[in-house]
Amino acid sequence: TPPPGLAPQLLPQALSSAASTPAPDTVSIATLMSSTVIKTALIIGGLVLGLAISLQLARHQTPSSIAPPPGNSPGTAQGPSPLDVAVRTRMMAVRERGADARTDAAESAALARLREALHAATSRPARVRPDPTIRSAIEAWAGPRSIFLPLLREALASDRPEVVTRAASGVIVLGPDAIDCGQDLILALRNNSSGHTIASLGWALARIGPAPDLLRDVLTVIWEKPQHNLAFVACLESLAGEDASRVQSALAPLLRDADPQLQELASAVLVKSTSSTPVPELLRIAIASLSSDNLNSQHLGLEIVSRCATNPRQVADRVSLHRLGAATDDVVAALIQVANHSQLVERRTRAPRASRPTRTRAPPREPGL
Repeated sequence: TPPPGLAPQLLPQALSSAASTPAPDTVSIATLMSSTVIKTALIIGGLVLGLAISLQLARHQTPSSIAPPPGNSPGTAQGPSPLDVAVRTRMMAVRERGADARTDAAESAALARLREALHAATSRPARVRPDPTIRSAIEAWAGPRSIFLPLLREALASDRPEVVTRAASGVIVLGPDAIDCGQDLILALRNNSSGHTIASLGWALARIGPAPDLLRDVLTVIWEKPQHNLAFVACLESLAGEDASRVQSALAPLLRDADPQLQELASAVLVKSTSSTPVPELLRIAIASLSSDNLNSQHLGLEIVSRCATNPRQVADRVSLHRLGAATDDVVAALIQVANHSQLVERRTRAPRASRPTRTRAPPREPGL
């Protein structure tokens, strides 16, 4: 505390000294405040403008530009984001829809090609089996061939024999894949009478085998159409498969049927499918078939003789006399008759080969033709 009386003495001097001292260059509080407000406003405005630009750019970006760049970025190290997964899933779905559309278009084209081949305007059947046009239409498709089954089943029920014949060619091409057409083939056999069509249907049944469950239905058709027995030989053999007992039980009654053509058919199948059938009975049927004027019967007779009396280890169509047994004279005489009187060159040339015996222990005989 200054002593009393000192303040009044020093106050005038201090005031006079302050008045004479110049004021330093300083910024006033108002000036400082005004400059700070301007800077703050500029910074905030810049941030708002940048945020607006960023939002606008994000709104117009494509999904592909959102995906993180390749490399060891933090996003890559932590796995794809949910947005990235959604984008990729959507792109994959688009590609799959495109592939499905291309497959559907190719399948539709394959079906249209087969439909056109089946229902062609021409009524002349193909000279070869299966029909080359049908084969080409089916084999051009590289996918599952089951897509053709509905078309073939529909064509088998057609009123036009040529369409049914072409459908049978399609079944021949598909083979075992067309096993579901079995009942359609049998129904077509009942509804058609053309020899070429029935032969094609029988061959189609042979191609889908083995199918023992169809034997009974095929036998019913054979009883209805015995004149076409030649078309069912390969069919019955294939449908029976390896079950010889079932073949014998199904065909043995035909050996005693009143119709000789059914006897021939049963003999031709049984002589190959089973060895338990008595050979003399089969040879009796073969002799009667060879003596017939019916070309189909002659053919089946040659089949029976060839299978009964030919040694598998020797040349085909050569008959061993000791395998014919007591029926040798009758079989040779029947073969000579076929060679001299058959209308088909193939049978005239085949019968002499069958009637020329191979050398065995028994004295050989050369029948004069």
